Amino acid sequence: MVSLNITSMFKNTVDTQKIQDKVQRMKTKILVGSPSGLEHAGKNGEVTEAAELAKQLYFGTAEIPARPFLTDAIEKNKDEIADALKKEAKREMDGGQANWAKVGSLAVGKIQEFVRGDYYRETIPNSPRTIEEKGSDKPLIDTSNLINATDYIVKGEND
Repeated sequence: MVSLNITSMFKNTVDTQKIQDKVQRMKTKILVGSPSGLEHAGKNGEVTEAAELAKQLYFGTAEIPARPFLTDAIEKNKDEIADALKKEAKREMDGGQANWAKVGSLAVGKIQEFVRGDYYRETIPNSPRTIEEKGSDKPLIDTSNLINATDYIVKGEND
């Protein structure tokens, strides 16, 4: 899972120290990725744990090039995600209840949108052998089980 670091999102704000102190006390992390325990069934009938497959695709193997889709997607959408983080942190700083699930859901959606886009098709395309085996030139997607299993967890001080 990738952690969305709330603290780093506030470094260029007006009252940096006050905001950073408050965010440190929040001790909230939003983890985004493929949870353990879910199985991914490929087109050829092979079954792999989704988290293990995500790790292989993210870091690469001897046969698969690395495609760090989680961090690439977060980086591509960092301004929108940062704005959502700031909005929820401000809500909590003002005495309300932050909706961290909203930020997690946004991040998951942006990752799914990114993977379904053409970035890796254009930058790190599938090999001809892979295209023939899975019948598609779309990197990271064969049955869509893995990308649909992408989720988030909000971890707070009491977790």
